[in-house]
Amino acid sequence: MPPLSFIQHKILRYIQEYLEEQHYPPTVREIQAFCRFKSPRAVSFHLEKLQQMGFLARSAKGSARTLRPVRLPRPAGSPAPLPAFLSHLPILGRIPAGFPDPISVDRDLDEIEQLDFTPAGEGYDPNRHFALQVSGQSMVGAHILDGDIVIAERRTPVPGEIVVALIDGETTLKRLVAREGQFYLAAENPDYPELHPADELVTQGVVVGVYRSLG
Repeated sequence: MPPLSFIQHKILRYIQEYLEEQHYPPTVREIQAFCRFKSPRAVSFHLEKLQQMGFLARSAKGSARTLRPVRLPRPAGSPAPLPAFLSHLPILGRIPAGFPDPISVDRDLDEIEQLDFTPAGEGYDPNRHFALQVSGQSMVGAHILDGDIVIAERRTPVPGEIVVALIDGETTLKRLVAREGQFYLAAENPDYPELHPADELVTQGVVVGVYRSLG
C-alpha cells in the first residue's frame, strides 16, 4: 500500500480535529475551504482514496457528515510541522534537486500533489517568500538534502546563489553560475552534470534558508 500523501494526512487530521470539536464530521465544502482546493472534486478524490486505503469509514448514505477516521498514521517522508517562525509561509510543492522536472513551481499545482500551508514569521514575508520540499541529492554539497524544506525569496539572483530555476521549461534547484557572459546551473554533487539552457533559463526564487526536521 502506498504511503499517505501530505495532503491526505492533512485531511485526516482535519476531520479528526473537527469531530473532536463539533462532535460531527465536516462537509466536503468545509474540507475544500480548509485545504484551499479550487473544487470539491479534489476532496472527493482524496476521500475515496482514503476509504480504499482503510483510513476512513463512511456510512452507506455516502455523506461527508458520516465520515469517521479509522487510523491516523504519519505519512512516510512527510515533513514535520514547521516551527513558528515559518508560519503561514506557503509550501508550493516539491522541487527536484537532481535532474530537472517538467513541472514548474509557478504553475497551478494539482490539488492531489499540493502540500500544506505552514507557519510566517519573523524574517519571512509570505508575499515575497515561499517554501518547497526538496527531492533529490544534487545539492548535498551545499548541505541541502532530500526531504529538506528550502525557503526561497522572489528576487533577482546574483551568480553564485542557489536558485529555484526553470530551464527550458523544466524546474530544478541548482547554483546559478556565470561564465563569459553566459548563465548556467551547477549541482553540488559530482554525480550530476552542469545544466546549460538550450533556449531559456528563468530564475523563480533565491534560496535564503533551509529547514530540516531531525525528528
